[in-house]
Amino acid sequence: AHAMDTCAAMRAHAKQRAQQTGVNLNVLEGDMASFDANELNLKEGSVDLAVCMLGTIAHLITNDACIAFFSRVEALLSPNGVLIIETNHPSSVFDGAAVGPEAQEAWDVETNAAELGYGKDDIDVDADKKLMLFIEYGQPGDMFDPVAQVLNRTVSLTLTNDDNTPPPLKRIEECVPMRQHTAQEIDLLARLSGLRVCAMHSNFELSAPESNPDPAEDYRLLTVLRRA
Repeated sequence: AHAMDTCAAMRAHAKQRAQQTGVNLNVLEGDMASFDANELNLKEGSVDLAVCMLGTIAHLITNDACIAFFSRVEALLSPNGVLIIETNHPSSVFDGAAVGPEAQEAWDVETNAAELGYGKDDIDVDADKKLMLFIEYGQPGDMFDPVAQVLNRTVSLTLTNDDNTPPPLKRIEECVPMRQHTAQEIDLLARLSGLRVCAMHSNFELSAPESNPDPAEDYRLLTVLRRA
C-alpha cells in the first residue's frame, strides 16, 4: 500500500500509525495533482484501489488541477482498478448546509504532547500530561464564491490543559480555500481524464443510493470511478 502527502509531519504520522497497526505502508512525498509516478517508482497499471477521502479533492480548486489528478490516477490503475473519492454531498451544497453561514463544526479530542510530537521547546508541559485539542471547522464570516464554487473556510486548532485553563498552550488558525464539486462536474472531469463514473453512494454501504429519501441525511457522496 502507498500513501502520499506534501506535509512531512503528516507523512511521519502515517508511518507511525502504520507501524503501530502492522500495516506495510510506503509513504511518499508528493502532491496529488503534480506527482511524477516515475520519480516515485510507481508503475503504470499497478494500482487496484486508489482512495481520496475526507473531501481532499476540494483542495483542487481549478479544473486543470482536477484533470491533472484524475489523469495521474488513471495511468496507475490496473484494468479492473477503481478510484473512490469522497466529497460533500451536492444536496448539502445547494441547500447551504455545507457553505452557508451555519456551516460550522467543532469537536475536541483528548491527547498529550508526545502524541502531537511536541517537545519542551514547543510547549512547557510533561510529554504524557493530558491535554485537550479543540478543532473548529468553519467560522460565521467565511465567504463562499458561488461562481468559482470555492468556500474560504477558517480552520483552527486550539491546544489547552485538560481543564481548559486559559491561556491556550498553542493555537493555529488558517483560511483554506475549498471547492464544492457537483456530481455532474466530477463525471465530466473524470471523462476528460480517461475515467468513467460507475457508481455513486451516499455512504459506504454498497446498497446505499446516491441520495437518501430525507435530504437532511445526505452528508457525503462517494463516487466510484474506473478506467474508460
